[in-house]
Order: sequence, then structure tokens, then C-alpha cells
Amino acid sequence: MRKVILQLDYYLGGQFAGLATGLARGMFASRGLDVSLVAPCTPGNEGAAVVAHQRQMSQMKDATVVVGVCEQNSLAADAPLVAFGAMFDRSPLAVARRRGQPLRRVAAHVDSLKLMEAALDGYAGGVRGVAVQEVSRVDEAHRKALLVGGEVDGIQCYHTTEPLSWFDSTSAMDVLPVCATAPGGIGSLDLGYSQALFATKGADPAVLGAFLDGLFEGWRAASADPIRAGEEIAALPADDNDTALFGAAGRDALFHG
Repeated sequence: MRKVILQLDYYLGGQFAGLATGLARGMFASRGLDVSLVAPCTPGNEGAAVVAHQRQMSQMKDATVVVGVCEQNSLAADAPLVAFGAMFDRSPLAVARRRGQPLRRVAAHVDSLKLMEAALDGYAGGVRGVAVQEVSRVDEAHRKALLVGGEVDGIQCYHTTEPLSWFDSTSAMDVLPVCATAPGGIGSLDLGYSQALFATKGADPAVLGAFLDGLFEGWRAASADPIRAGEEIAALPADDNDTALFGAAGRDALFHG
């Protein structure tokens, strides 16, 4: 078996359904891969984390391949890294707002400020530009409090990770994709694919190809039975440290809302 380590860019949730299903149903193992997970690193440091971990493996004469994932393919052209695939053909980046309210001020994560500013430039219900400010905490309760309290008109969110109640037609909020070509999307950019997968240059292409095959088979199965896929995410082992892989709310938060 060839070992593969996946450096996560965020806590385990719906955006990793294909991965969880692939692990649970042996879709990686059947391709000769032993895949393990590393807890999320600081946003924006995914590339550096993969390089450091792969260097450590090389120094130990270990043939393990280290793979990373990041929201957009933002890897520097001169970095010793190469993107080799992606999980989504369209970014899940979105803005949640109070239903029917104009969008003037949006709270965004520090690693997405520039992207959000560029994407929302020109969108403000007919008025050019939206003011984007950094949110100090990214947990659901804090972001929602900013919105409900009127400090901002919108908060950055993701279609893959927020509570289902946010998307209910009876909710006090509505969720707008930040992608010009998405149905109901806003903004000026077509963000294209997301959750880019990358590895160091020189990584074994056969291992990367087998990883993609197992992952995409996992996504097909997860899409066919999302309830079971959610259960498989929640059942992923965390070495008695749920907080590291699932966040402070733990794995039970996968089924809230």
C-alpha cells in the first residue's frame, strides 16, 4: 500500500463528503492507497504545510505522498507545488444576507478579503461597490450575530458547510452564490473550480491519479446517497481529538440546523 497524507484546509464537513465516502467504502484501499488526514492548518498556509510535511517524509526516506487542498488555486507560480485536480467545478463561496435587504457591507474571512472585494466590485443592487470588512471570528454564532445585529448586511459563507436552516425558503436569510455564472449568483467573477488539490512537484503521478480516481468514485457515491455520506463523515476517526478535525462544535455539529 502507498501512503498518502491529505492536509486539510478546513474542518471536516460536507465539502469532504467524497473523501469520507471513499475512505469508508474502501475506494482508496482498492487502488492500493492508505490515506490519512492531517488537521487543518492556518488558512493561507496550506502550500507551506504540504512542502514542510513532504520534506520531512523525504528526509526520513519515506515514500509517503503529501497532498493538500485549498479553496481556490492560489498557488504561487514559483512555488514547488502543482495543482493536479479539484473537487468542485464551481466555488461554493457565498454571501448570506437578511432576506430582501440590500447588500452594502459584507464581513469576510481574512484569507478571502481580496477575493471578495474583487468579486463583489460592481454589485450593490445597482450601486457600484460593496464594503468588505474582516470578520474577527469565523464560527457560525459570531457571524450570524453580526448579521442579525445589523453590523453588516452580509456574511461570507459556503454552500458546503453552513447549517441547512440557512437555505430554507422560510428562513430570515437567503444565501447568494458569489459567482457570476451560478444560478442566482452575484458579483463580477466566474470563480470556476474550487477545492483545488495539489502536491509537490515531482510527486508520483500514478499515486496522484489513483487518489483522484478513488476521490471521484467517492463523490459519485456520496452524491447518490447524501444522508449516508453525512454519516460517513461523522464516523471518520479522529484519534480522540474531535476538535482538531471537526472544530470546537465536534462531529455532532454536522447534523445541526
